[in-house]
Amino acid sequence: MRNRSIQIEQAENLIQDLYDRISLAPDSRRELETVLRHGLKQLRTATTRSLNTINADLTEADELITIALDIAQHAGTTYRQAPEHIRRMFNQLLFEKLLVTTDNDGSRQIDATYKAPFEIVYGPDSRALVHEARRS
Repeated sequence: MRNRSIQIEQAENLIQDLYDRISLAPDSRRELETVLRHGLKQLRTATTRSLNTINADLTEADELITIALDIAQHAGTTYRQAPEHIRRMFNQLLFEKLLVTTDNDGSRQIDATYKAPFEIVYGPDSRALVHEARRS
């Protein structure tokens, strides 16, 4: 079936009929408004709860950054001066894995896999950020 042109007056009447059909009755409007406002209130409550959780997580992360940087700043001195049982605890805190290898020429090397958050503190990205900050 082909669309045929209709007169503007007929089109206007069809459009008016559409508007009449989609107009909300006062009771329907009130019911819909109640439902929508309730949904908005629930969304606002959930969002506030999520933001509070995120804020608490960020506060904890900020505290962990300070602790990790304090430990990193004094790592060498602390380890050197610590008794054996504290050294062991220090290793468990900082490292996921320590691997000591011996080369063919007898020289020894150590590879460290850091635990969170020290993998960030000692990682290449952090060194790059520090280098970039010094240049600017």
